[in-house]
Amino acid sequence: MAHIGGFVGGALLSLVFRAPDLEQLKLGHEVLERMNTRGPAAVAFAAQRHLDQHPRDVKALWELADAQSALGEAPAEAGTLLLILDVAPEADRPEVLRRICKLGRVSSLPALKRLQYADQSREAAPDVARALLRSVVEGPPGDAQRPDAILALAALERDVQPERANDLLQELIRTYPIHPAADVARKRGWVT
Repeated sequence: MAHIGGFVGGALLSLVFRAPDLEQLKLGHEVLERMNTRGPAAVAFAAQRHLDQHPRDVKALWELADAQSALGEAPAEAGTLLLILDVAPEADRPEVLRRICKLGRVSSLPALKRLQYADQSREAAPDVARALLRSVVEGPPGDAQRPDAILALAALERDVQPERANDLLQELIRTYPIHPAADVARKRGWVT
């Protein structure tokens, strides 16, 4: 009985102590809504103040990124979008990645992360997947992820731009002849 009583007591106390935090979060969202009528600088200020207390609040992060975009603060916007990428649901990631690509800040992400996000976005947002893969393919030639990115980009381009896919595969075989990605291309019959 003591264990059950402790569990029930703990559950009730967690609700009591969590309620003020939820109310503060709700109040912060209301303030952000009101600041939208005052302009992007007011929204940015209010969002930053709110994020001091709730750093993982996706709504406030989006408000801040939109305000930074309206103010023309591309580096700050990209930084905020990278924070959103860490906390946003997977379904929202393609839009975040699209904006990061548009800002030209995709190289802020490690190449391996770009490959992972490209794989996750392949079905829902192939344009985002292509942009992420291109950023790795066109990056430093010594990047360890480059051969895998070439193969993945060639796979995406096969149906859309077969010539481009063939060029990528030829580059893969020529530049990385003994890499496992080249072996995969051979086994699939994409190159001879």
